[in-house]
Amino acid sequence: MYTDYEIRKRVEQERQRIIELLKEKGITQNSEGEGIEDLPLLPLTLMENKLVMTLMENDLLEDIKVRVGCSVKDYFAGKGDTVLASWSIEWSGFTVGSPYKIKGISPSKNLIIENDNGNTSQYDPVHFSPVMAIPDNFR
Repeated sequence: MYTDYEIRKRVEQERQRIIELLKEKGITQNSEGEGIEDLPLLPLTLMENKLVMTLMENDLLEDIKVRVGCSVKDYFAGKGDTVLASWSIEWSGFTVGSPYKIKGISPSKNLIIENDNGNTSQYDPVHFSPVMAIPDNFR
């Protein structure tokens, strides 16, 4: 169970991630003229969703990265990145611990990946983990 501090910290991390994404796309205020730094999480999430839909309509969704895995630390991946399948997706034709290349991100922020059976579909990013380099002192 999260403490109040941990919840506030996660909300602020998510706010900052969305603010950074919006700024990268040149968006600095909402439709009412309020600066994005002053907005709470919900309006920022709605702005992000609208941006994702606009990018999808214009076939520009490849810039979007989504949170993968279910770790305390945030890891993000997008089109062209490699992720590892976890045991929770094995039933869908993936090999646990094997690397898979992300072909794209869906409008609902799922990963578009081809499984071992050759089927390409959308999968929830929680079922995949980031590929991380092994530190030299662990070799």
